[in-house]
Amino acid sequence: MNKAINITAKDRFARLLATENIDVIHDSKADTASFNTATRVLRLPRWKEMSGQLYDMLVAHEVGHALYTPNRIEDVTEMADRHGVDPMVAKDYVNVVEDARIERLMKQKFPGLRRDFIAAYNDLMNREFFGDLSNLNDMAFIDRINLHYKAGTIGMDVRFDADENSIIRTIDAAESWEDVLDIVDTLLADEVKKAKQQEQEQEQGNQGLKGDPGDEEVDSDTAESEPTDQDGETPADSDP
Repeated sequence: MNKAINITAKDRFARLLATENIDVIHDSKADTASFNTATRVLRLPRWKEMSGQLYDMLVAHEVGHALYTPNRIEDVTEMADRHGVDPMVAKDYVNVVEDARIERLMKQKFPGLRRDFIAAYNDLMNREFFGDLSNLNDMAFIDRINLHYKAGTIGMDVRFDADENSIIRTIDAAESWEDVLDIVDTLLADEVKKAKQQEQEQEQGNQGLKGDPGDEEVDSDTAESEPTDQDGETPADSDP
């Protein structure tokens, strides 16, 4: 960790931004920063060669959750149940959209943070924090949303089609937690619909293979002489 960073000063900075006496933990084992909306604990990573601007951006982002994200995990689990998806999937979707909202609100409330966010995201890109981006525009929509609101702020070209851009405009206008839930509700509904369509297309494709000419006409003598296993089942009938 950069020895020039004054930990005590960063703790005070976090509490001033949050206007609350939140607990701040500097954790060398943490992969990223986080804020627990229930326990009011802000956890910050201790990476090597962290600049003051990177530290301030991580603080500001998590304080955004302290200020604007309610402690309502039941909203996420209810949405997951409604769409029949894993709660962690719903949570990931909510986090992406909520991150976009709270960062915009923090920049509006504290305009001086804008430079910190730009410098910090450039730093994170240099650290390859977001992984391999060589096929960026082939990524899933939710991943491109996440990158658009983070790396897109420093000039990364994240592309969307017309329907996707409509969602992006909705995220740009999101003001409340309820707005975030409505957007995620739409995103999950679309993803579940696409998954069901793909499943149906795959089933139809499999049925088409079963109906190939040549499979329908089987010589009765050949069928009767087909080898069987010890239980009397033909190899084609047995489980893999």
